[in-house]
Amino acid sequence: MGGNAELGGSEGVAVMSRRRGGEKRSFEYKLLATSKISTMEEIEEADYLGFAYKGQTVFEDASGGEEVVVIMELDPHGRHQYKLVATSNRSGLEKELSEAGEAGFELVGMAAAKTKAGGKMLVAILRRPNFN
Repeated sequence: MGGNAELGGSEGVAVMSRRRGGEKRSFEYKLLATSKISTMEEIEEADYLGFAYKGQTVFEDASGGEEVVVIMELDPHGRHQYKLVATSNRSGLEKELSEAGEAGFELVGMAAAKTKAGGKMLVAILRRPNFN
């Protein structure tokens, strides 16, 4: 999660875990950040490199808007196809989520971010297995 730091600026906090038992696996992460979530092509690029979506948060940027930060973890279990939905109204979001669900996408993350113009943007990240 993210928020304002005690002495100004923003900071993020992540909770990490390690598997117990005989499985020994190293973990590798990528952090992706953008104030224009609708063009966050980095998710597809990270997926191509073997990373999968694990979580997201929103930070205030220097211009007064907000940026979405996505956490990706190296995942040896296959690739996914991602779809980003960003809209300012709930009914549009509901329609797009329904259409994506019918196409086999599942919702993996959601956030509300403030735009530079002062409006609100609802952001949803969806994925489905990529069988190509």
